Parts: sequence; C-alpha cells; structure tokens
Amino acid sequence: MPKLVLLNGPPAVGKSTLARRYADANLLTLVLEIDAVRALLGSWLDEWTRSGLAARQIALAMARTHLEAGYDVIVPQLLTRRAFVHELQATAEAAGGSFHEFALLDPRDVVLARLERRSEPGGGFSARALMEKQGDAVGDAYDAFVAALRDRPRAVVIDDPLSDAAYESLLRLLR
Repeated sequence: MPKLVLLNGPPAVGKSTLARRYADANLLTLVLEIDAVRALLGSWLDEWTRSGLAARQIALAMARTHLEAGYDVIVPQLLTRRAFVHELQATAEAAGGSFHEFALLDPRDVVLARLERRSEPGGGFSARALMEKQGDAVGDAYDAFVAALRDRPRAVVIDDPLSDAAYESLLRLLR
C-alpha cells in the first residue's frame, strides 16, 4: 500500500533533508515540495495567498496520481492549519494509500540559527521572503507550529530530525 507521509515543521528543521533521505532509499518516492510548486507560478510572492492555494491544489493532484500508480509520496511542508492536512489524508485514502503525519522538532534557537545560515536561491521559493511579505518575524513560524501542534494528537513527534536515530524512527514507524 503506498504511503503519503507529511513531514511537518518550521523552516530549517530538516523536513526536506529527511524527505530526500527517505526518497533516496525508496524506489520512485515523490518528494513533493509544495513550496517548489508555488515558486513555479508567476508572481507567486506578489500573490502569496492565491499562489499558496493554487500550489496546494496542484500538489494534491500530483500526490493522487503518484499514489494511484503505487508509489509513496513524502510532503515536507510547514502546515499550521488543519484543513490542508485533512485534504492530504483524504487524497491518500481516496487513492488507496495510507496517511502518516510527523511533526519535526528541534530547539527553537537551533532552528533559527540554521535558518539564518541558510542561503536561498534567487528565483526559487524563499521562506524568508514569504515571511517578510506576510509581516512575520523569523521566529513566528516556529512559534505558530509549536502552538498548532497541540491540536495534532495523531502527529508523531520526531526530535532531532537530522540525526540517524530520527531517520531510523521514521522507518520503524512507517512499517
């Protein structure tokens, strides 16, 4: 049974790194970077609300297609609102797959320091540019995620997501 795996967490916690590691070890797993899809849309930053909604709809269609073909989909994405999490779960189930939600956490100061060191490519998605456009400070995304986590009783928390132990935990939990 194919799996749709949501790796949820603040920017720079290690979502994409953990997703890539999983995909490299699992044949034809799709790492579905919704922010990369968003960056493919013209003027995505000027229309950040509409581009986010459009990217999510495109991502759901991509996920459904890949799951129906029998392959896993892993979504490294910060989601603080439940609605899209429910859409991901419904998409997985409608395609005959299973849904798994993981919340990735590192200490706030570690994540913020990692975000400060991150270089963001020109022309692609920029978490920093989006936060500035939305009027958010660098730590706001982390704080919003931690607050939203209280409403996610089914999310499995993985601490220190860049460690080998975290990756082994992810594999064990997905069996």
